[in-house]
Amino acid sequence: PMEEPGRTEAGLTRAEGKGGELCAAEARVDRESDGVCAAGTEADRDSEHAVEPAEDGGCDHTVEAVDAHYRARSVDEKLAAAQLERARGNALYAQGALEEAKKAYDGAFVNIFCAKEEWALMSAAERARINAFKAPCHLNRGLVKLKLGDLDNALWEFGEALAIEPQNTKGLYRRGIARVALVRRMMEKEQSGEFWDVERAQAGLAEARADLFAACRLAPNDSLIRSAIDDVATVGAELKTYRKAYEAQQKQLFSTVIANLDRDNKTKQSSTHVGIRGMPALESFVVP
Repeated sequence: PMEEPGRTEAGLTRAEGKGGELCAAEARVDRESDGVCAAGTEADRDSEHAVEPAEDGGCDHTVEAVDAHYRARSVDEKLAAAQLERARGNALYAQGALEEAKKAYDGAFVNIFCAKEEWALMSAAERARINAFKAPCHLNRGLVKLKLGDLDNALWEFGEALAIEPQNTKGLYRRGIARVALVRRMMEKEQSGEFWDVERAQAGLAEARADLFAACRLAPNDSLIRSAIDDVATVGAELKTYRKAYEAQQKQLFSTVIANLDRDNKTKQSSTHVGIRGMPALESFVVP
């Protein structure tokens, strides 16, 4: 069952504010056994949905010594070392040291790294153990990036977690509010006169709505998710206003272009008539 959000979530109730920052209360770290910082269900624990890592493995294979070191370790050794880094990241997050927490989570992923060849030789159980660790770690690092305003990379982290556990409520909720934050950031450009893509913003809001409704179906009584859905409606209404203004501008621009083309055509036609009238008369021609 969904835990009471007010006691465990990191205060991410709305994706709003200047620069796309989240307006949120101070958070506390979730002390659950999986070390995931923030609220949600326990669905992201002990997952057995195996997803293979990227082909390049995210490692610099030119450093042979380092590569050999990480290849030589067993799955138990990898997980033990990675867990220490994740625990350190959680502690730093609790202290508000977000940049340092992010580096600690980076270290966790370095320790859990598996080369493609190594992954291919692992058993299904070993892969499941690694993926079960990686999913909440992606959620943790994504949450840190979300709070730092690194929205695009936060979206990537939540996407990676959802690739492992598609029905992860935390992942769906956080990706949803990150998408809303991106839409707000785009709309802020209107105030400064910067160019922004209204249609892209609408597409992003639709994706956010889909994520949040999916999360709500998994946790229908979660007040944070319902609040985020209400926020989508608020942002949607604001975006609709911008959309109308954008369409009016496009219509005016189109009318102006057509009017200018019509004027130019009339001017050219008038000049042609004047030129013809000024030409000398043709010589009479009689067929012999």
